[in-house]
Amino acid sequence: MIDFIAQAVGLPFVRPYLAGNCGEDFRYGVNFAVGGATALDNECFRSMGLQIIWTNYSLGAQLEWFRQLLPSLCSSDEDRGTLMGNSLFLVGEIGGNDCNHPLLQGRSIDEIKTFVPNDVDVISSAISVNRIPSVI
Repeated sequence: MIDFIAQAVGLPFVRPYLAGNCGEDFRYGVNFAVGGATALDNECFRSMGLQIIWTNYSLGAQLEWFRQLLPSLCSSDEDRGTLMGNSLFLVGEIGGNDCNHPLLQGRSIDEIKTFVPNDVDVISSAISVNRIPSVI
């Protein structure tokens, strides 16, 4: 989706975070998404007796990448505020893979439904402004 938006407004495609080396690589944006990512982290899955099948990059890891990248894009809190105010943030579907892992490991739909409140809590915390206080 983000590539279509960039193309529509005449910008180059947004580079994936894992393919960049420095802030300059992300001059026109950055994509923190990772195919197969989950909202819940690996430890949460392990505590439920589940294995992460295809990736270990959770929503928390992606938010941490964002926090780590910001200082290379902005030298001051004022610059950071300007950047954030002039940026488009697109958050796509999150949490589907949190259901796929247990489903593919033979867990019942009823059991998977019990995981949903935890997913909602993690996602809600991630999109809360209070979660990234140094950004505002």
